[in-house]
Amino acid sequence: MKTKVTRFVLSIVFLFGIINTGELFAQDESLPRLEIQPDEVELAIGDSIELQALYVDTSEAETDTTVQWDVSPDSLGTFTSAGMFTAQAVGQGFIYATLDTLTDSVEVEVEMNNGNPDEPGEGEGGGPVVVMPSDTIAEVGSTIQFQAYFQTPDTLLDTTATWSLEGMPIGTLSSDGQLVLDSVGFALVYAQVGSYSGSALLVSTDSSADTTGVTNSIVITRDSRNPRGYAVMDSLEEGGIWTVGGLRYPMNILNGGGVYFPHGSLSEDIRIHISLPQFADTSSGDSVSFGPPAVVTGVDFQVMVNDTISEPYYFETPLFVGLPFKRGLIRHLGLDPASLGLYFAIVDGDTVTFDSTGIEYTAVDSSRNRIFSSVAHFSSLVVKGNTSTTGTKNTDARVPAGYALSQNYPNPFNPVTQISYTLPKSTEVSLTVYNSLGQEVTTLVNKQQQSGTYHVTWQGLNSRNQQVASGIYFYRLDAGDYSMMKKMVLIR
Repeated sequence: MKTKVTRFVLSIVFLFGIINTGELFAQDESLPRLEIQPDEVELAIGDSIELQALYVDTSEAETDTTVQWDVSPDSLGTFTSAGMFTAQAVGQGFIYATLDTLTDSVEVEVEMNNGNPDEPGEGEGGGPVVVMPSDTIAEVGSTIQFQAYFQTPDTLLDTTATWSLEGMPIGTLSSDGQLVLDSVGFALVYAQVGSYSGSALLVSTDSSADTTGVTNSIVITRDSRNPRGYAVMDSLEEGGIWTVGGLRYPMNILNGGGVYFPHGSLSEDIRIHISLPQFADTSSGDSVSFGPPAVVTGVDFQVMVNDTISEPYYFETPLFVGLPFKRGLIRHLGLDPASLGLYFAIVDGDTVTFDSTGIEYTAVDSSRNRIFSSVAHFSSLVVKGNTSTTGTKNTDARVPAGYALSQNYPNPFNPVTQISYTLPKSTEVSLTVYNSLGQEVTTLVNKQQQSGTYHVTWQGLNSRNQQVASGIYFYRLDAGDYSMMKKMVLIR
């Protein structure tokens, strides 16, 4: 007897055109309003995208909010309550978000898979072979029947394929595409039709694996202009999957990625704050580049327990992580997709070291431009080609134009915050924290440093390693002839 499976998506959302919604549904910018992210949606049948709705008040502070999602015409696809839209039919229409009397909308266009049959794999959407069901999560013991379709300009045609698995040994795949799951893990299900191939991701889970009887929660956050300094992107529990979608530049390079948290992977509730790695360079305009050679994308996963940073953070059971990559960038760098791997990136001054310890069962999905691995802990993760294990931070980045001291993040904070600053040249650096009376609390940095951007963490401790009280504090950067002071607030 076949077991019902739950569909989910870790697939890349392929944006192959920009649609301008104009002023058709424009809102009064002076009033509280809703904003849908992203503000343009174009994808192929079977693909999914997670949209977000932000409540923006009159001070332009953003807060994630829960809304009613709709699409018109409704034949274009389906929505989950969390804002995940799955395209089901070719056409154009509008996606709506409604909260009480507030409404926002974006145009949506659904096309056939945008792969080019004459150049398989060259389009960001892959080739003409489509595997159904698409990315799927199912319990151990389930049986899933996969089917391959060959895409024509107008429709999908049933076709016979040669089937194979890549990733973890999660089950047995028959010659006709039937997969029986017998262990926890993930795998890419490949269908080969002549010289073309298609793929789908399958995650196998076991809800009985957590013997503690306690299900821990995960909150995903990103930077925001609201008073907390961060916005909640998603909340889930062990056994759930977080799909990355709706991020704006420069974080949009992560859209289409995802993380699966197996049952029993946590012993406590955590918050994961995502950002780009320190060595990501966004100074070139509308693109993101990385200094170390052959790095094509990356993300920093900063885990917090009770708002205290824990890095690296080791999981009780490894997670399954997927990150997207751009085929055009791979070609530009002269990399073979088969050479790509996931690595931890460790930054020490101007040097970046790459380590794959704790990363296993890497599977590269060349047909849909994504990579998956089993990951033992969280810190900075990058997708990288070739075998070099070291690089120079900001190799291709511009030398900073001047000194700069950023506002600490988060602010207010409890009890940990991060202070960032930029140096245009090598100089002696002092970073000192003072209380509201002007008395020195602690010195965070006192040494010679090279040019670049630095990130320093203060854990709310004085020079004697004792916790300081709630209140207003100041931090001052002295570097060469430059001196700057900013205020921060500790709330315990």
